[in-house]
Amino acid sequence: MQYWYEKKGEKIGPLEEFEFRDLIRENEITPDTLVWHKELEGWQEAGKVPSLRREFLDEDTEPACRVTTDESSERERPEVRAPFLAIRRFGARWFDLILYQVLLVLIFRLAGQPMVPTNPEDATIWRLLLQIFPLAIIEGAFLNGKGASPGKMLLGLKVTTPEGRFLSVGAGLIRSLRVYILGMGMMIPWLTFFGHLIAFWMGSKRGFTLWDWTRRYQVQGSKIGLGRLVVFLFLLLGLMGLLSAIAWPEVRPLVEQAVKEAEAARR
Repeated sequence: MQYWYEKKGEKIGPLEEFEFRDLIRENEITPDTLVWHKELEGWQEAGKVPSLRREFLDEDTEPACRVTTDESSERERPEVRAPFLAIRRFGARWFDLILYQVLLVLIFRLAGQPMVPTNPEDATIWRLLLQIFPLAIIEGAFLNGKGASPGKMLLGLKVTTPEGRFLSVGAGLIRSLRVYILGMGMMIPWLTFFGHLIAFWMGSKRGFTLWDWTRRYQVQGSKIGLGRLVVFLFLLLGLMGLLSAIAWPEVRPLVEQAVKEAEAARR
């Protein structure tokens, strides 16, 4: 999306979003500056444009600097700074993924099917995508109805369009798949590592991630207390323990086989 702004009666633009946000950080554009992009009906003050409110953070205020209005609930809630928001987004994403893995393993076990393919040729990218696709559907439904997945709800996060509306089910589904591919690297360790690094850098410095950039989706966080964090960590550790317990009968033979092969290689 491209932006224009007005300075001394002159309309300046078009500017790419990252250039525009840099000007805000340099105080070239203030909350009172008139701005426009193609999704606005007319010129508006920058501080009143939903997609730009996050940029006008008072750095001297802790921990949440300003208050925005959630159009879907008509309530006011504070937003947190980008680095803390990025950390909470990682926590919420892993909570959702582990919760889904617990449900998936339980379903496979009840159906008498192996979660881990016994034939190496069956361990394909398509199999991984088919396993993650139901998660994308579920998350799309949550984003449409609540504006947040279970992990995001626990950590006080919401995903909205630039206008402050919840995503449609289809938009939420596509976003979830993009997160899994671009942010989680399809659970391939080295891709996951680099995906996390890039996402954290973009979220902290630019205020958006690759999967939110094209549609300008906004991830906003309200202030949460220590009690909420303790509950989140308790539930996360509980899910990790549960996943280990129900997956161990299937994983155990693979671990034992790997140990035997390692011992044989040392002889």
